[in-house]
Amino acid sequence: MAYLESSSFVWALGFVQFAGLASAWLVRLSEGSRGQAHCHWLFFACLGLIGVATMLSVSLGPRYLLFSCLTISAMVLVAVWDFRAEARAGKV
Repeated sequence: MAYLESSSFVWALGFVQFAGLASAWLVRLSEGSRGQAHCHWLFFACLGLIGVATMLSVSLGPRYLLFSCLTISAMVLVAVWDFRAEARAGKV
């Protein structure tokens, strides 16, 4: 699928990856606010887009696939990891 490797597709792939990482951080920053539900919907939409981008990246080769896999892994880690110090202090 050599026709997929156009510069516009690479730019779109980069934009989707940036939007995915930004939505993951927005989910963490909006915790407890009124906009939390909107940020969750944005995150899940971006997670779906990253999933599709990862499947398309398989046909492009390892250099594109690596970045898509790193993005989806980072999104999941940022969404589920508890970064608050209070949560750990109470369990020790």
